[in-house]
Amino acid sequence: MFKRFSGAADALDMLISRSQPLQRTEQLPTLRGEGRVLAQDIFSPLSLPGFDRAAMDGFAVRSEETKGARPHAPVFLERFEPVRTGMPVPAPYDSVVMLEDSIRRGSVLETTAQLHPFKNVSRIGEDIAAGEKIFSRGHTLRPPDLSLLSALAIEEVEVYQRPKVAIIPTGGELLDIGSRPIQPGEAYEINSIMARLYAQKWGASVHKTDIIPDDEGLIREA
Repeated sequence: MFKRFSGAADALDMLISRSQPLQRTEQLPTLRGEGRVLAQDIFSPLSLPGFDRAAMDGFAVRSEETKGARPHAPVFLERFEPVRTGMPVPAPYDSVVMLEDSIRRGSVLETTAQLHPFKNVSRIGEDIAAGEKIFSRGHTLRPPDLSLLSALAIEEVEVYQRPKVAIIPTGGELLDIGSRPIQPGEAYEINSIMARLYAQKWGASVHKTDIIPDDEGLIREA
């Protein structure tokens, strides 16, 4: 029936040459997108962080007022605001002095750290700027990608529909697993198990036919 065998490389080349790129797409909720392939570029609708954010626990201060501070010559500040990591840095402050570098004495803050503007501050858009491309078409979505998209309030993604794969096991000596005890010259059909699992792992929707005898006509009909 088979006039010649093809090597693995030739068989792969033949499959690729006869394959057509996927065109059909679908919209999915972002949280169902793991392992799916993006059908379009995704741009951020907003900046992360969306405000000047404290990168440390400490006190928001004006950096210019810390000029000259050093371990044995602290400066004393009357204008400051306690902040926690992740909190907005309120105006008119532009930096954060760490708890380790400061002592609060009532309404006065003693610090030994000279700061430059925006020291210990995550600026607006430092991680991602509004309008920035974050993923390209063809990217396969991973769990951290879905977390990022959720942080950007992107609730849906456009992905390619899953490719459909049909597995046709052939061989007159083959039996479905567990259908009955095998006899000499028979074997359980197991190759489709590996093929199906690999195809599903790579994102395909898989259908397996019944076992087909070694008959060219029946194989073509399947």
